[in-house]
Amino acid sequence: MLIHLPPQSFIYNQELVHGFQKARKKIFYDRMKWAVNIEDDREVDEFDAAQSHFLLSIHEGKVIGGVRLAPSEAPNLTYDIFSKYFGEIPVKRDPFLLESSRFGLEVTPTMSSQFLRDQTIDLFIGVLKFGLMERFSRIITVVDVRMERTLRLAGWPVERITDVVQIGETKTIIGVLPISESILQSLEKKKAGN
Repeated sequence: MLIHLPPQSFIYNQELVHGFQKARKKIFYDRMKWAVNIEDDREVDEFDAAQSHFLLSIHEGKVIGGVRLAPSEAPNLTYDIFSKYFGEIPVKRDPFLLESSRFGLEVTPTMSSQFLRDQTIDLFIGVLKFGLMERFSRIITVVDVRMERTLRLAGWPVERITDVVQIGETKTIIGVLPISESILQSLEKKKAGN
């Protein structure tokens, strides 16, 4: 199940916000070994605010991951932090460009590969629906090369706009994804075909 939390709702949904931040700590700090800010067993940064929306993946009443979405013109992780690893980002901020960050799912030994695939496709669909609803045309995002492959296999290939950079134990790129009704329909067919 997916839950959308707009920024004005964070104050009323602290349990969900903290659940996402705890999942992010397990994904980005524990698993990927990124140098992220940890507070009270949560990965927290200054971009969990103002204009950021959360799409949360919920399983058995617990947040197991999600994604953060923000207008590229607002303060965001890709332009304001990752540029120190990648240098100048060749795609400029604009009103129709959505920034996506902190996309990830916790992985436990009891989760099947099919379950993780389904949860990932659900998040992709949620991101596309949000983008279409808010009239964005493209997404800029930092992804590891494994997620780049996952996107390609799902039928939503990312266009690389940087070279590969090693961050922690992860080979990483910045890429751009198109937002379209046809990609959404294709992903929904994939999900229905399971």
